[in-house]
Parts: sequence; structure tokens; C-alpha cells
Amino acid sequence: MPETAILVPPPISTFKDFDQLKSPFGRFSGKFAYEGDSKKETKGRGIILQAEFGAKKYYSHQAYSDYFKNLGKEINGDWFYLKNPPTQENLQSVLNQCFEKARASKRIEYYWLGLIFNEETGRANQFRLTWLLARAHIHSLGKYQLIRTFPYIDQERYARIPGLEDLDNKRVAIIGCGSLGSKIAANLAASGLRRFTLVDCDYYEPNNSVRHELGVESFGLNKEKALLIRLSSLNPSVMEGSKSFTFHVGGPNFFEPERHFISLIKESDLIIDTTAIHSVSHFINELAFDLKIPAVFATVTNGAWGGEIIRVVPGKTPCWLCWLEQYYKASPPSAPESTAKIFAPGCNQPTFTGTTYDMGMVANLATSMAVETLLGSKDFSKNYIQWSGKDKTGQPIYLTEILPTSHQKECCLCGS
Repeated sequence: MPETAILVPPPISTFKDFDQLKSPFGRFSGKFAYEGDSKKETKGRGIILQAEFGAKKYYSHQAYSDYFKNLGKEINGDWFYLKNPPTQENLQSVLNQCFEKARASKRIEYYWLGLIFNEETGRANQFRLTWLLARAHIHSLGKYQLIRTFPYIDQERYARIPGLEDLDNKRVAIIGCGSLGSKIAANLAASGLRRFTLVDCDYYEPNNSVRHELGVESFGLNKEKALLIRLSSLNPSVMEGSKSFTFHVGGPNFFEPERHFISLIKESDLIIDTTAIHSVSHFINELAFDLKIPAVFATVTNGAWGGEIIRVVPGKTPCWLCWLEQYYKASPPSAPESTAKIFAPGCNQPTFTGTTYDMGMVANLATSMAVETLLGSKDFSKNYIQWSGKDKTGQPIYLTEILPTSHQKECCLCGS
């Protein structure tokens, strides 16, 4: 039926041991938000929140439960596992047989049936677990309304992002969950990264939505906490293995929060600094070398006319201070200071104006370098990406350069 859909989230969608069960059927329940008269049609969207597989109950990942638990009406039904997929010719009889076995309560008017089977994907000899749902009136055997069903399965996700499967074993710490940090985080979550450590000390303002990954509905929330919810909508596994911490990096902190911050960073495979605050980057640079953890520093110039991404891998590349010494006077174009008269609270670097699409260009480049580093890049000859969206007069040029960084003899971390 058009404009009608049911989501089957993990771990319900990923249960595979049907052949091990004593009975090839079980119960399920969920929510469905009707759009229109529920007695006439099933137009709307819903979710399966719980299913019984044998003696065990499986519940939807928390992220999905939170999205739908207060929406729509409760639905209940029985699922039936079919060793052979139904066909157009026998679907009606299969539904009739299952409906006769269904343990439908006589007190409800409509009942839901779920058919579960393996079907071949677009590639030969590759199969995926499929759900087919139908709604039936409890006293009208033979009249079914079929529902489009969307199981959420990692196999389907990875088929669209080949080569990135190893990202789900990595953890990335993102320092700064503003416009640039939020876009990088969203890119990584959509690419398969499951474990984040998000750190920020600021709250989200509704006007941030002109560039931020979050929307106006997140106003007043801590950025790192709201961003974690957003990432879980892109990849539900994020909510299981991720952490957020409200913390002012480089600020006047007490010992215990500082120790906790360091312990979070120690767990990471990569640090990404998007604060654009030199004192913070200086601190993260030293921390990366102390802990021997790679780091990526991403910034945009005023007006988002340009951007810079610097990679630091202790023992293999020069550090952030070496890059700063080498390229400080050769930064990409920036909007004249006179065009940025209003500064966002809590910020002290000129990254406050500019479009979301220019910000997105820098975020995409930073994400690419981060993924390359996480997956074990062996080429560290060029570790500085400089992007220029405009020239010094403000005319579009769209220039990307990948440049080498050099050890500076005066550097106390990696120089001679």
C-alpha cells in the first residue's frame, strides 16, 4: 500500500536462528501512527518494538524506541517463519493459513500478521532476511492490507559503503560539536562508525541551524548530547557504544573532570579537533603525542571562504605546531573582518559566518582524511589539505591542494 511502511529495527531484524526454534512462529508488538481513518486504511508509518523468538524477547534499539514510543497506536500480531518465500500465486493461501493459527485476541478489531523469509538480493546466491506484514480484520478472513516493510540490516548498509566495514571497530573523539564538527560526525556515522566520544561545552541555539547538522528543535540542549541523538538516527548502533561529555577543553577545569576527559581520549583511535581555537589545538597536539594517538585538525576561515585539514600521526608525521610554523602565513582566503561584526557566544576564532555548503566541503575532506587514517593509511607524505572556495576578492575558485608538512627544528615535540 502506498505511503504506508513499517520499520523493523535491530536486533529484531537481525535474528537468524529460526531453524533452532521449536516453533516457527511468535508474537510481536509495536506502534503505528495512522494518517486518516484507521478503520478504512493503513496509511501511515510504524515500527516493531518487541518480538518473541522462542523463550526470549528482543527489544528495538533504544534510539528507535525513543523515536516512536509516544507516537501512534499499539499494534500486536504473530510472525511466521517460512522456509520458502511466498509467491504471488500462493500468498493469499499462506496468509489464510497463518491467520487461522494466529493467537488473535477477540477484543481487538484489527490484527497484524508477519511473514518472515529469506529472499535473494540483487546478487546471485546472496540472501537477506525479509519481513512482509499484513493487517486483517479479526472477523474478515481473506481480506488483507499489505504493508511495506523495511528491515534495518547491517549487511544492506555495508553493501552501499564497501570497504568501510572495519570502521565499526574504531572510536573517534570529536572535540567541538559545532557546525564543522557536527557535519564530520554525521559523515562518519553514516559511513559505519559506531563509537564516538563527543566533547563540547556549549549549548545549541536555534540560529545555529543555518550551518549545523542539528535542527531548530534542538535549541537549548548541550551540543554534544543533542548530536549523539542525531547520529543514532543515522546509525542506531551509535547509541550503544558512544559517550558525550560536557567539558571546556583548555578551560579552568578541576582535576577530576580533567582526568575523566583524558581517560575518554585514551580509548580513542583518532582525535578530531574542530574548535578552531589555537590554545585548544595546542593542547590536543601535545595530548596526541603523549598518548600516541593520531589527530586531525579541521578549521574554516572567516566566512567559510576556505578551510584547512591537518593530520598528525605521532612518530610518522610532523606535529600541529610544525604545520603552524610552516603555513601560518600561507592560509587559504578569508572574508574581510569587517563582514563579521557579530560573534557567537563562546567562540573566539573567525569561523562564525559562512554557508552550510561551504562548511560541508571542508567537512567532507576532513572525513575522508579521518577514514583513511582509521583504516590504516601507509602514505604520510602529504598531511595538509587546503581548500579555497573563493579567491582573495571573494570570487568562486573551488581549489583543493594536498601539501606536505615538514619537521621544524625548533619544535619541542617532533623536531631535532
